[in-house]
Amino acid sequence: MNIRLRPLTADDLETVRRLRNANRHAFFDDREISAEDQRRWFERLPERPIRFMVIELDQRVIGTISVAETSAGKEIGNLILDPQYRGRGIMSQAVAQLTVDPGRYVAEIKADNEPSQRVFAAAGFTPDVVRVRKQVR
Repeated sequence: MNIRLRPLTADDLETVRRLRNANRHAFFDDREISAEDQRRWFERLPERPIRFMVIELDQRVIGTISVAETSAGKEIGNLILDPQYRGRGIMSQAVAQLTVDPGRYVAEIKADNEPSQRVFAAAGFTPDVVRVRKQVR
């Protein structure tokens, strides 16, 4: 299965908002996001040290992932995948694509989010308290 990661655009906002709200239980901030909240967030995105990507399969947005520059390393986050595409290794493939360059990669995962823990383990991350990391050389 060949996925494509590309930067989020304004045209993706409603799809991403629906996916995020449907999966908000997996986020540290689990509030429901309105279309207006999403628009304001998107307008401020260029000011932040983060690359927010959508995951495409057959030219359809099926998920999201991001990488942010932090003092701890390159933080992978915002993992969302449309439920009908889960269990196929797609998110592991997306994490692998984002972590090919040399650097220290980290992720913070809710302790009860076992699917994300499995994704990061499959991508070579190892537990570090509740944080996972991967070193690429």
